Amino acid sequence: MFKKVSILLSVASACVAIPASAHVLYLAQRVSQPTLVIGFSSSDEAYDAQKIKDVKAFSITGEAVPVVVTRSADHAVLAPASDAAVIVSTADYGFYARKQGAKWQKGKRSTLPGTDEGLHALKYNVAIEKPGASLTSHGLGLGLEIVPLEDPLTKKRGDHLAVRVLLQGKPLAGARIIENFLGNDSVLSAPTNAEGKTDITLQNDKLNVLALEYDQPVTNDKDINFNRYATSLSFSLVHNEAD
Repeated sequence: MFKKVSILLSVASACVAIPASAHVLYLAQRVSQPTLVIGFSSSDEAYDAQKIKDVKAFSITGEAVPVVVTRSADHAVLAPASDAAVIVSTADYGFYARKQGAKWQKGKRSTLPGTDEGLHALKYNVAIEKPGASLTSHGLGLGLEIVPLEDPLTKKRGDHLAVRVLLQGKPLAGARIIENFLGNDSVLSAPTNAEGKTDITLQNDKLNVLALEYDQPVTNDKDINFNRYATSLSFSLVHNEAD
């Protein structure tokens, strides 16, 4: 399934960085357990674990390996195989509708009288867990992806990391990625070019979470005007601490 990153794609439209109200899905160690976190910046929030719809794990060579998802009332914990190098997670936050300019209500536009705008909210995370992991040449099939073009686990804080943003497998121009979602969401990358490429400056010694949101217009749908994608790429740099 996986191949070394080498992507040839067409140009897509521009996108915007995540607003202050958006929440992102990412993988982090909590009490020595790989935990799917949904929150804003360093804030962890309880969520309905049934929103976690899909979790897949792959070895360094790209073979599928087991991962067990344990859902509690307010979060989900993963138990991946020991050789898991990449973990890909999807959360479906459902449908929302409103009268344009008003507050969003949970539900589909077709079932909420007086509403004229609707969205479907989806959150994605790709977690790089081991050095040398290979990524598919056409992305992972997510609605929105931040694809590293080099191995982030060979880097250190302050280094540059080349990435490409894909919207449904095609490059997205004009995207500005949040470089330090956990610490300072105002630090943005340069906009991606016509090939969806930009460079990230790594901000943290250990866990780095790169994040982006995009509203993709949808036509001829009774319930939604757009899909709201929030995506992240997470990885922990090798950091040798004194004993």
